[in-house]
Amino acid sequence: PTALAAASLLSFGSSAPELIISMFGAVSAQTELSIPAVLTSALIAFAAIPPMVVFSVGTIKLHVMEVARDAVCYAGALMFFIFVNSQKEIGGAQAALLVAIYVAYLGIVAKTSAAERKESADIEDGKTQEDAESTGSRSTASTNTLAQAAGLPSCTSGALTTTSAAASSANLAEPLLCPEEEKDGGDDEEEVGPVLAALQKPFEVAFSQTVPEQAVAAFALSLGWLCALSYGALVCAANLAEVWGLSPSTAGVTLLAWGGQLPDAIAAVALAKAGMPDAAISQAIASQVINVTIGLGAPLLTYTFISGKPTITEKSGTVNIIAMAVLASIVVYLVSMAPDASSWRAWRNGQSLASTITKGRATSLAVCFVCLYVGSVVLGEVRYARHVFYHDVLNV
Repeated sequence: PTALAAASLLSFGSSAPELIISMFGAVSAQTELSIPAVLTSALIAFAAIPPMVVFSVGTIKLHVMEVARDAVCYAGALMFFIFVNSQKEIGGAQAALLVAIYVAYLGIVAKTSAAERKESADIEDGKTQEDAESTGSRSTASTNTLAQAAGLPSCTSGALTTTSAAASSANLAEPLLCPEEEKDGGDDEEEVGPVLAALQKPFEVAFSQTVPEQAVAAFALSLGWLCALSYGALVCAANLAEVWGLSPSTAGVTLLAWGGQLPDAIAAVALAKAGMPDAAISQAIASQVINVTIGLGAPLLTYTFISGKPTITEKSGTVNIIAMAVLASIVVYLVSMAPDASSWRAWRNGQSLASTITKGRATSLAVCFVCLYVGSVVLGEVRYARHVFYHDVLNV
């Protein structure tokens, strides 16, 4: 089914950078850098991407069930991770439960998607019958409008004679055309600016010279490039944090998180502009469920399986602060998605439950994001400075 493909294959593709960063972070004992990056990507998805979409295309209308389902599933997985991360160590069983939550999420997607497809089919059948009944009246009204504009008698019987129809067509065809729109309508490709083109060029050359045309080999080489670039981003973020005197969590919250989520933000805006706001929001949210379950559970499970030791959760306070900020953003996100009274009435009449996200709601969500994001960075730096003071100055 399409929903399962979106929740698994497509979401894996979208989450690949975060998954690889989380894996390398666990292997290289840099979880204080990688885990905040994974969690902050969710903060961006819930509280920053929806306002970006609304500010780009205006008010949007969403089907509530799908977007709320993914948010609630993520919140459940995140609360379990907070509980696990608050312990002294994370064992293999706890990490395996995180992975199992993702499997349960796929089952929920399959079940709810089947119900949504049935509901959509019923609604579509109703619309088709309604459209068929109203076609005659709309055709008569539009025909009378054309006839009056051409100086012809109005049609009261529902159809013009052949001569009248031909005359109205001949008189009105030319003014109704828009040559400028027809000329520019086919050119939908956006030109890349010189700065972006210059930044892309080295990668385009490297990829064209190393990635073959054969499908399997191309996939393997592309995955290799993705692993190399993700590990490079992790190393660069760690070095920059050390040079600039930042805490590892701040480097993950800023450098790594935005690097992973900018493509999702751009894709969300593009989908919304193409008339698919539901897909724009859900593709950004669904990938986060993978991040918090597979992205955090699988590396911890692998580490325990290889080393035979549980993961020691030192300095987990900062991670839990960021996780609580994400939970708060989910609450505000769900409130902003709440349907109004007319939507509930339509739902009781058998229509799909929908929510209208206005610019006012989007602004509230954006303000929430700024407060939570800045607060997470500040608290992380305060905790890091206190740790450095006690460890390096007082030798405690």
